[in-house]
Amino acid sequence: KVSARMRAAADATDQLTLTSESEETTIFGKTVRMALNVENVETFTAGQLDIMLPQGMKIAAQSLSDRANGHELLTNNLGNGIVRMVASAVENNAFTGHNGALIYIDVEVGSDYNGGQIAIDNVIFSDANANSYYLSKNAPILPTGVEGIQAATMKERIYSVGGQMLKAVKKGVNIIKGENGTKKVISNK
Repeated sequence: KVSARMRAAADATDQLTLTSESEETTIFGKTVRMALNVENVETFTAGQLDIMLPQGMKIAAQSLSDRANGHELLTNNLGNGIVRMVASAVENNAFTGHNGALIYIDVEVGSDYNGGQIAIDNVIFSDANANSYYLSKNAPILPTGVEGIQAATMKERIYSVGGQMLKAVKKGVNIIKGENGTKKVISNK
């Protein structure tokens, strides 16, 4: 018999969202920084999730936000574009705060990307008493605030205003020449 304290699903107020934080274009492709945001009423000490990537995307880096409290982030490639992430602490520490970014994920978008969205599923968090909270009920979580990700082509080049070729978009005015013409991009990062 399952304990009355065990939860089959999270409170309506416990939720997870995936948002785009920034984008960087280089001559090698495009990297999009995604933030995995968790709003929770319960005090979580650990969590896991599966990230499903469409063809042409791969995870370049991942890190915990300042909500980590002695936590470690472990990842495993399960194949078919699915990556499992687990955040936990041996000391069973609670994540700090109850809202905001928990994990940052840098996704590389290659020239073989033909569309599709990143999805998150199998989201399970737990508290200090080993109670489980399922944040994705029956459908994957799709990103919000992510519009029109397009892969940079090898023919795309980035230049400074002075004509120097750059590896990535820099702070200030950048000139991007590509198959669809030339455009100015102003970046504040």
